[in-house]
Amino acid sequence: VEIVQVRPADAAEGNAHTHFVGRQWTIHHRLDPEVPCAVTNCSQHDVAPEASMLTRSGSNQETRGMSASLFSLAGRTALVTGSSRGIGLAIAGALASAGARVVLNSRSDSGLAQAAASLLQAGAQVECCAFDVTDAAAVQAAVDGIESRWGPIDILVNNAGIQRRGPLDQFRDEDWRELMATNVDAVYFVGKAVARHMIPRGRGKII
Repeated sequence: VEIVQVRPADAAEGNAHTHFVGRQWTIHHRLDPEVPCAVTNCSQHDVAPEASMLTRSGSNQETRGMSASLFSLAGRTALVTGSSRGIGLAIAGALASAGARVVLNSRSDSGLAQAAASLLQAGAQVECCAFDVTDAAAVQAAVDGIESRWGPIDILVNNAGIQRRGPLDQFRDEDWRELMATNVDAVYFVGKAVARHMIPRGRGKII
């Protein structure tokens, strides 16, 4: 897992996993599907104060090879909401590089094909499923369909989210409702739908 930008506020708050620019950390994670993710190795060395990269030691190829040996998701299926672009697509790509079959999602088919093509070129196993994460009925139907068509969802990443900004006294109620529906309700709807399948199996990860 590579974290590329550090916020000074995180260091000031004493966040255990983000540290001030000026120190470089190489962190390797191991994910066992039956136990919580744990840090298995962490080394520190000084870098120039102006550096903004947290993990960049040696060759990227060597680092990727080490990560692959510690972090394998071969045979797992991961659903990443809001993954047609941006952070969601990057998360899907990282999971795919670890061996997982990834299911990309957005509200519409627009953009999904292009996103899938970019991952397929890298040799990933990719499926696409368009549904509105703020619609409980649509979410349940989509999750049931994924389970039926492509097998158990082993990992769910609730990535879908939006941002609306403005002065409190001028903020529109409809923007507030849209913000809460996408950033809060959707996590509940998708998590609940996926959990209904994970719990009987006794395994799975929801992020």
